Amino acid sequence: MENQCKYTVCIHCMTYNHKPYILDALHGFAMQQTSFPYVALVMDDASTDGEPEVLRQYIAEQCDTSSMTTKDDELYELVEINAKDNPNCHFAFYFLKKNLWRTGKKKTIIDEWDANAKYVAICEGDDY
Repeated sequence: MENQCKYTVCIHCMTYNHKPYILDALHGFAMQQTSFPYVALVMDDASTDGEPEVLRQYIAEQCDTSSMTTKDDELYELVEINAKDNPNCHFAFYFLKKNLWRTGKKKTIIDEWDANAKYVAICEGDDY
């Protein structure tokens, strides 16, 4: 029996201090016209350049806040939310509480999302 995936595509967007670019990446994710559901996994690795504030502003202005769920963990705060203008676009914003680069701890989080997607795409926070 084939695994039933919640999303057809999971986009990995690992980001650190990409404040000047992150909005372009987010808009790029949300503007994709598909006939299937996809999720953009946006993981901010404890940026220090104001990027988390930009992400929160994007959530408030460009996402359907009525669909928002949150989780607070010792390593991160997670905000799951749908794009306001694209019913197939979903976001999972991870705000890491400390920089986890080189720790391997992000892999466990990422693997959980990948298990719910048929395909994986990668787009860094400064790519768009």
